[in-house]
Amino acid sequence: MHGRRHRWTERALLTGGMVLGLILLPVIQHPPFLLFALLWIFNGVGQALIALSSSTLLAEHVTEAERGRGYAAHFALTHAFWLFSYPAIGHGISEMGVLMTLSMAGVLCLLIAVIAILSRKPTRDHMHLL
Repeated sequence: MHGRRHRWTERALLTGGMVLGLILLPVIQHPPFLLFALLWIFNGVGQALIALSSSTLLAEHVTEAERGRGYAAHFALTHAFWLFSYPAIGHGISEMGVLMTLSMAGVLCLLIAVIAILSRKPTRDHMHLL
């Protein structure tokens, strides 16, 4: 069961990253509101894939006694990245505009997802001792 969860979380994380990158690319074309709303629904899907799978991995690899600390560390780490990404997006919007900034963020997200896909080392027989 543990190995299957690892394969699911790996696919979900990589798919979520690709979805987040891909939904931002059409923004440069200034899509109509309904299409933009549909793209934003897929944004939520991508974020959910990443959030659920990362929480699953955390629960699988942290003992029950340490789980609270593990989730707190995960929360702090993700928010530390937001500390940099939010001002970067704001600066990009003020310099290049919303459409170009969101499209470039999509390209960056896709680049990170592709690097993760190309650099992964999947295993079939994966076990941990807690």
